[in-house]
Amino acid sequence: TMMMAVNFVRDISTLISELLPPLTLRPYRFSPTDLPYPQENAEKSTTVRINDDNNEKFFDVLTYNVNFECRRDDKIIKAITTSNADAVFLQETDDRWKERLIKSDIIANRYPHQYFSPPSIWRRASGSALLSRYPLRDVVVFDTPARVNGSVFPTLVATISSVPFLSEGGGDGVSCLRVANVHLRPPLELNGRAHLSTERTTGSVRGAEIDELLRHLGPFDIVAGDFNEGDGRDALSNLHRNGGLNDALAEFVPRHQETHRWPFHFGTTLRKRLDHIMYSSREMECLGCGVMTGYESGASDHLPVLARFVSK
Repeated sequence: TMMMAVNFVRDISTLISELLPPLTLRPYRFSPTDLPYPQENAEKSTTVRINDDNNEKFFDVLTYNVNFECRRDDKIIKAITTSNADAVFLQETDDRWKERLIKSDIIANRYPHQYFSPPSIWRRASGSALLSRYPLRDVVVFDTPARVNGSVFPTLVATISSVPFLSEGGGDGVSCLRVANVHLRPPLELNGRAHLSTERTTGSVRGAEIDELLRHLGPFDIVAGDFNEGDGRDALSNLHRNGGLNDALAEFVPRHQETHRWPFHFGTTLRKRLDHIMYSSREMECLGCGVMTGYESGASDHLPVLARFVSK
């Protein structure tokens, strides 16, 4: 039929775009020091963050799928500490990762507030964690697989309280952020295999996961994590349309820069933009977002994504 032909062409186009290396003369580079400071603090833009006097004017968020099979802990922890983020959203953590992070003095000092959701015995990639400079409360591990047919990972939801940059705004004085750390349905069949159409056909599951999350626990100020889909697809468009959130990655990072690399056939590599930071543009302005480079090898198959926000 005509629709089958259209879908086939669409699937082939997606595969080709993910296989072709970026056609650009300027290789993408990004480090945390590239993020702009608020205008009033622009003269203080140094490699040392000015944020220890409880008068911060901005809030940095990092999302990173650490890959439960990865054993190169040091490089991943370096990415977390180098980001100097205020809140860190991690996916695929497990007991080994929890122990490693807790034992890190740098992590412990930087993030006194931590919550780890352990993986199930059936899904080793289902763990997640939140690390925060500020107190976490109302933490919920939302059992998405019990509510959405085809969903495989739960969602970690929390409120980050006593956030100074929000107190600087002229709003109602509420200084907290409602956040969700998501790891949505991978573009794989439940048996772990993938067909040409799997990325497209699993999109409805990811959209339904966001539906359930918004229906039961929304609204949110920040939803970040491994969405397992590219810009503007099912879950992301749903979150924008029904949750009022914008995608910082889509706004600031060139479309050719991926957040995930996966070895494919005949020495080729699939490059995808799976990791996103969605934010409420009603409450916040995003000053910048980037994919931290230098972690393409010797760490996770994902790259860390960092964004900076100020209160409106």
